[in-house]
Amino acid sequence: GDSQSGEALAAVEKWKAVLDVPLVDQHRVANPRDPSQFIAGTCGECCIAMCLKFLLGSDKAPTVDTVVKYGLDSGYFIPEDPLGFYTSPANMCMLAQHFCEASLSGQAKADPLGVLRKFVVERGVPVIIDMRVEFTTTGSSHFVVVKGLDSDNNVYITDPYSCLEPAEGKWRCVGGTYVIPFSKLDTSWCSHPDNVDRFWMVCVDRL
Repeated sequence: GDSQSGEALAAVEKWKAVLDVPLVDQHRVANPRDPSQFIAGTCGECCIAMCLKFLLGSDKAPTVDTVVKYGLDSGYFIPEDPLGFYTSPANMCMLAQHFCEASLSGQAKADPLGVLRKFVVERGVPVIIDMRVEFTTTGSSHFVVVKGLDSDNNVYITDPYSCLEPAEGKWRCVGGTYVIPFSKLDTSWCSHPDNVDRFWMVCVDRL
C-alpha cells in the first residue's frame, strides 16, 4: 500500500558516498634534517600525500617523506621550527601543485556543505580542510581529509593524527577514520584557523 511505497522511497533516498582514501600517519614521518628521527606537525603534508595516493595510486604517488623534503627545500614551512613543520593554506596549494596536475582551493563561505558535495560526491575527489584540533573553535589549526558524505549530512574524515588508541569521549579513533555531523565539523571549520574562512583544497588530475 501507500505506507510500503513511502518506506521504499525513504530507503531509496538514503545514500552514502565514501572514497577509499589511504591513511598516512603523521606520527611516522621522518625528519629530513635527521632521518633517524620522526618529526611532528606534518598534518598538511600527510593530507597531501593521502590525496595523491588516492589520485595517482600508491605506486606512482610520492611518499609523505618526499612531500615533506620538497616543502623544506622550497621554504614552505612557516615558522621554521626545529620541533615541527607547519604549513599555511597558501603554501599547501603550492606544495601540492608540484606533485599533481593541479590543485584547486578556495573559501567555502556561503555554501560549505555544497563545496564538499561538489567534490566528494559529484567529482569523487577528497577535500583537504583546515579546522581546529578536537573540533574546538580555539585549538591549534589542523588539516584533515574529508572523504565522504551521506544523506544525513554526516561527514567521513581521514585524520593523519588519529592513529592512536582512542580515549573515551575523544575525537581520535584507531584507523584514522571517524564520522561526525556536518554541523559539528562546521563549527570548527568556520572558526578561522590560519585566519582563513573555511579553507578547502583538492588535488586533481584535470581542472
